[in-house]
This record gives sequence, C-alpha cells and structure tokens, in this order.
Amino acid sequence: LQDMARPVILALGGSTTDGVNYGHSWPEELQKLINEGGQAATVINGGAGGYSTNQELIKLLRDGLSFRPDVVISYSGVNDRGKYSEMPYPMVHPYQRKIIESLTATQQSPLLPNTVALLQGMGGGKAARAIQYTYGVESDGSQAGQFRRNMELMNAISLSQGARFYGFVQANAYYNSRHHLDLKKPKNAEKYVKPLLALYEEISELPDALPFLHDATRIFEQHEGVYKDDGIHVTQGGDRIIAEYIYRTIQKRTEETKPEKSSIQDG
Repeated sequence: LQDMARPVILALGGSTTDGVNYGHSWPEELQKLINEGGQAATVINGGAGGYSTNQELIKLLRDGLSFRPDVVISYSGVNDRGKYSEMPYPMVHPYQRKIIESLTATQQSPLLPNTVALLQGMGGGKAARAIQYTYGVESDGSQAGQFRRNMELMNAISLSQGARFYGFVQANAYYNSRHHLDLKKPKNAEKYVKPLLALYEEISELPDALPFLHDATRIFEQHEGVYKDDGIHVTQGGDRIIAEYIYRTIQKRTEETKPEKSSIQDG
C-alpha cells in the first residue's frame, strides 16, 4: 500500500468493469488516461462479473477500504434489474444462494433408506438433517429504491473515510439509445429487457436528486461499434469512452469544489 501512487482510485461494478472476461476494462483505460496526462495515480479494479450495487457495497466495506482510496467510483445499473438483486433478499447474490442451498441440504444416499438407518444405528450415528438458515429480513422496497440506498451508503462510507465518491448510471443499448436498432432481438427479451427498462425509468431520474450520481446512459450516442452483441458489454473502444467520461466528470467536480483563494487585506 505504501508504494502505490496517490491518489488511489477504486473502481466498482459488474462485468462491464471487470477486466478478466474480455481482457480489457474502463479502469485500465482510466489508468492510461491519467498516465498520458503526466499525472500520478493508482487505479484499482474492484469490478466482478455479476455484481450489482448490493455486492459493490459489501466489497467496498470488506476489501475496498483496505486500500485507503481517495476516490471511489461505481459504474452500475444493469445488474440491479433483478437477476442479481432479487427481491425480497436483494443483498443475497444467486451464487450465494446456490452454495448455501447445496451445503445445507440433506445429503441423499444411493443406498436404500432402511439400509442407511441400520448403518447409522450400528455406528451410533444420528440421522442426517438439513441445516436451517435464513437470508435475513425481507425487504419491502423496490430495485430502484435499493439502487438508490446502495449509492447513498457508498457515498456516505467513502466520505467518512476521506474519499470522494462518484456514481454512474451505466449505458446500455436498450434504454434511451439508438444502438438497440443495431442489435438482433436478444433471447429471453421479456425476462431481460423489460425489467431493465423498468429499473432505468426510475433510476435515470436520480442524478437530478443526488449530486454524486451521474447519468452515463448516452455517452455512446455519437459513436459506432461500441457494443458487443448483447447490447451491454462494450469493446475496448467503448471502455475508452467510459474512461474519458469518468475522467472529465472527476476533473469538472474537482474544479467546482476547489476552495476559493482568500486574500489577506491590510486592516
């Protein structure tokens, strides 16, 4: 940690931030932009495929703060549509559900039940029972409400640790974009696109209410060849556009919040 150039910039998000699946990412492009400008900084990519803002919030608390970031960025939205943040337990990721259900279920034996009971009795063993578990208190909120809450909490946590937070409602080809015309109709469109549009109709208004949240939904409208076939993930050129938008936003906010120089007058 002591060897990292300051400021330290922590990037959070899902697979559109994670650089593993496609071999490139906007955090990598952001680091290049900073270097090209002759500035010193360290960009840490904390994105992970399948993460919604629910997991980002947990990751910030569990891992992100250990880097003592100066800037925290969340580029999110698509994964909050419900697939990875299902109500009424939005904080429980479906990957977690599978693991919990697998580990706590009664183990089925290929032997006949009577044979199993006999062997357990001879060995003094007890019959196997499923382990009880809970996912916590059910939420009565909405996906959009959960998105807002998570963004507000990440902002508050970042500020409490001396970091500045920037949230971005991520772009996709289906919401308020001409790029959806270039795509083949996605499989399971009803399950995929409708919840996405319903969520975005609500969260697209949040940047007007939350000064730390920014609308990135139209950053690709003047560009071609940015989306992959799914209309969500982008090319390396698309990552560069995301990085440039985030870079400009941070620069603008930094200039706006610089303290005014005070002059000392003789009195």
